[in-house]
Amino acid sequence: MSSIGQVTNIDTNNASASSGLAAVPNIAQIQSITMTSASGKEEDIRFITQKIEITESIYSPTLILNLTIQESAAFFERFPIIGQELITIIFNKADFKDGPTPIKEVIHTFKVTEYNNYNRSDEQEKVANYTLSAISAFAYNSASLTVSRSYGRKRDITEEIQNLFSELGVDKLNVIGEVNTKSVGILNKQDPLKAIEFLRKHCFDANGGPFYIFQTLDSKVNMVSYENLVKKVPYEKYHATKIFSHNAYSTEDYEDRKKRILRVNSFMDLSKFFSGQEGAYASKTNTMDWSNKSYITSQFTYNQSATLNDNKPFSSETDDPSNKFDTKSNNMSVNAMAWEGASGYNDELNKNVSEMQSHQANLDTMTHDVQLMGDFDLNAGQVISLVFPRNVDPQSMDIYGLDESLEDKHLSGKFLITSCTHVFDVNDYRCDIIAKRDSFSISV
Repeated sequence: MSSIGQVTNIDTNNASASSGLAAVPNIAQIQSITMTSASGKEEDIRFITQKIEITESIYSPTLILNLTIQESAAFFERFPIIGQELITIIFNKADFKDGPTPIKEVIHTFKVTEYNNYNRSDEQEKVANYTLSAISAFAYNSASLTVSRSYGRKRDITEEIQNLFSELGVDKLNVIGEVNTKSVGILNKQDPLKAIEFLRKHCFDANGGPFYIFQTLDSKVNMVSYENLVKKVPYEKYHATKIFSHNAYSTEDYEDRKKRILRVNSFMDLSKFFSGQEGAYASKTNTMDWSNKSYITSQFTYNQSATLNDNKPFSSETDDPSNKFDTKSNNMSVNAMAWEGASGYNDELNKNVSEMQSHQANLDTMTHDVQLMGDFDLNAGQVISLVFPRNVDPQSMDIYGLDESLEDKHLSGKFLITSCTHVFDVNDYRCDIIAKRDSFSISV
């Protein structure tokens, strides 16, 4: 019975003789997987662990762990497992170089939320398999706490969010981008993470773009504006190719493998019909102000304020979707006199709702599900370039009016990683990512 613990010692065939570092990028060392019981009992479960999946997403403030255990020593009973366990994982990775390379180490503690599957094999009667799910400790603890207070008078929105995270034990919130909205209001009785999400939905940058709060593999919690996400310099360029052009286990071969797309199987979400209904290209907002009984309708049309690529995601030549304002309607109510000298929650939302919806809907312009070699620095919230080959015989490109490039310029381009799952199993370490973009690489 093999386990993930058995890949912690790198095979010398896949290592540099001088440094002992992995010569292929899909190798990582699992130092320990420590399970701690409610009574403080600890046990390293590395050698009964079959698979680790750690997911980071720009839509989630916490990392999510899924871990598969396979054992034949009555561990479930002996430990015993009751659903109040902590899981601390320590793993590291060092890139293969000609000289010494710093080892990148990750240490993270999760709290188990549930054991969601248990089975026994017909072929191996004495072997049990079960999986668990867990989240970061601060997110777990949030569910048992409540907050209820006013906001916006003593601290601005960003400071309010930072303060809530601080109360959960998060030392620092990595804020990138300036929140352009200011308001006052009341946080109704709710747990801190729900209060943070309530306030996040009220955060907009100068272009009406939303903010995202998410945790990355290095355990940092980030709050980043849409503009700052999409304007990043691409972390790396990845190619969908099967060609190897360097000697095996050389530094050049390592870099080639690291930049290779292993698999692509995409639910592309390329739909003007559904995106239009989400307010991607045009919308209108009907606003009722209860303080003076006024009713105002405003119209929004697509504007290219901050995008990944240079070209808008639709054609205006015929059937222009950017002037179909009835495709999406928002109905808002405000009370301009509710807060003396200040704006309320809906006042600021009313000003920015159309721009926010457009940014969020256009991010579904094209989606790729891609598998890459394992990389600790490949994280949700990063921009990458994906290069796909043309599906055409090179000798026929003249027939179709194509230039000499072998790259599909429409499918390729810059994408934002919205989710990255770091997968460790008995064979290797890889990253399964969801990459999205809000614009086209070619003019349409």
